Amino acid sequence: MTPEADPAEMERLWVEANDEMTAVAIAAPADIRAASVGLADAFETQTGALRSNDWKLAGIADQLVLDPTTSQQNSAFAKYVRDQCGIEWDEVGGFVDVSTAAEGLATAFAAGLDIAATREEAECMAASINENIDGDRVLALYGQSFGATQAEGIILAGAVESCVDVERIAPGFGAIVFAQLPGTTDEQQTCLGRGVLEEITLTVWAKTTVATPEFTDQLRSIAEGCDVDPRLLLPLVGG
Repeated sequence: MTPEADPAEMERLWVEANDEMTAVAIAAPADIRAASVGLADAFETQTGALRSNDWKLAGIADQLVLDPTTSQQNSAFAKYVRDQCGIEWDEVGGFVDVSTAAEGLATAFAAGLDIAATREEAECMAASINENIDGDRVLALYGQSFGATQAEGIILAGAVESCVDVERIAPGFGAIVFAQLPGTTDEQQTCLGRGVLEEITLTVWAKTTVATPEFTDQLRSIAEGCDVDPRLLLPLVGG
């Protein structure tokens, strides 16, 4: 969801995604159909929450006037990066220095995966981001609350992978990606996350829109090893 995205086009894509997910669920074998329909419903709820963030699609992020709730969230995050990582945040609500902005962007990305990044990890991720994303774009990305392209998302994922170990990433990644799988436990979700990170890698996952046969075979093996029905897992990656 980038600032350049056309809201009407984004809405069409959301609707198509929900329709396809529902079709997959209805066509599922009888023994997992109810669980598949539950997964499709969860997917639609999730996309509905994303679609409600109209400001992400408005293409006016640089001129954004934050509502009180968003301002509070920004203040809370500013405190987090200052206290946890020693990264200073401009009180107006952004970073002025590109390196510091990259550290903040990396820390926010890590926080999204439920990783309490250390200062050293944030600096490591920032260095990786600064090597691969133009400085002005780093500042713009932070101002847009990570309206990153897929290529930029892959760079962010790579920065996390290169600076934080699998054991720390796995629980958060598992919870974010697999928590919606019906009937799975925290342990199974963490197991799936660890399997993806060790066998497939986070950056390959980030690249995947329609999974290759090799990818789906790997994912099927991971699911079976974690005692999760792979037929529920594969629709998440277009398999």
